[in-house]
Amino acid sequence: MTAREWWREKASPVIALLLTALLIGACVGFAARANADPVSDYAAVNAERVCAVLENHPTVDGVTGILAGVIQDSGFPPYQAGRIVGMAVMMACPEYLPVLQRFIDRYAPPPEFRQGYIA
Repeated sequence: MTAREWWREKASPVIALLLTALLIGACVGFAARANADPVSDYAAVNAERVCAVLENHPTVDGVTGILAGVIQDSGFPPYQAGRIVGMAVMMACPEYLPVLQRFIDRYAPPPEFRQGYIA
């Protein structure tokens, strides 16, 4: 078997398969990024930091401090900062969801003022 025959029969299909897999992986990766929004990106990048602070300060005041830090660091408004903290906790440390619920219970508007809010 010559080198050309070996290439055509053995190596060429393997390389084609690898290139196809690489192309599919790149398409999937770029498609996921195309649908991402800045809030989700920020939450994903900073989830571990949020969880580290909650580990040291698992209180309503700890959540308040995290929200203030997110607002200061990112420039997002309070509503978006709340989404970021909620997403980060759901992604990386759901054991702190009860702390977030206590924060919501303390600071959420009374039911008669919640029109348009998801409580």
